Amino acid sequence: MAVRVGIIGLGIGLRHLEEYRRLEGAQVVAVADFDLERARQVAARYGLRAYGDGAAMIDEEKLDAVSICTPPASHRLLTEAAAARGLHVLCEKPMAPTLADCDAMIAACQRAGVTLLLGFKKRSAPPF
Repeated sequence: MAVRVGIIGLGIGLRHLEEYRRLEGAQVVAVADFDLERARQVAARYGLRAYGDGAAMIDEEKLDAVSICTPPASHRLLTEAAAARGLHVLCEKPMAPTLADCDAMIAACQRAGVTLLLGFKKRSAPPF
């Protein structure tokens, strides 16, 4: 069974989408972006569902994991929402604007028993 993924933020999130598509066992099912029209265009291109609000996507979709690719100020709230739903989180860097936010993200994922992973753009590059 494939891991069902949602992507929030379609800047670097487009790269996440392409990488997930290359992975056997991963299935992107929905995307969200503050610019709903952008989300709709990407969703139409790939046969996905589109959202203008990442929290709504987390609440409404049957997901196993999310990639959070939004500005850092939104990372804590989205991570806490995902963890509360039992979703694993891949969060782009920087993790969050404050140490307190970072600690809260870690604690939320630990309480929920889900994985929190920070994205580093060179991690999946072939030479590395």
